Amino acid sequence: MVGSIEPRFGADVYISENNAVCIKQSRPGTDQVLVLHPSEVHELIVLLRLAVQEAEEAEKA
Repeated sequence: MVGSIEPRFGADVYISENNAVCIKQSRPGTDQVLVLHPSEVHELIVLLRLAVQEAEEAEKA
């Protein structure tokens, strides 16, 4: 396990047996897993930063 985010919905980040980067979110009755090739993670980080910026700007409006 690489790490966990606990508040609200939460997420676990880990490396799979085939070295994929996985983000798992457990909800009652189901688990959802996002599986990414390591090269895709950098692109995801850029997109997440943009999404956070847009969300923060929308909250201010």
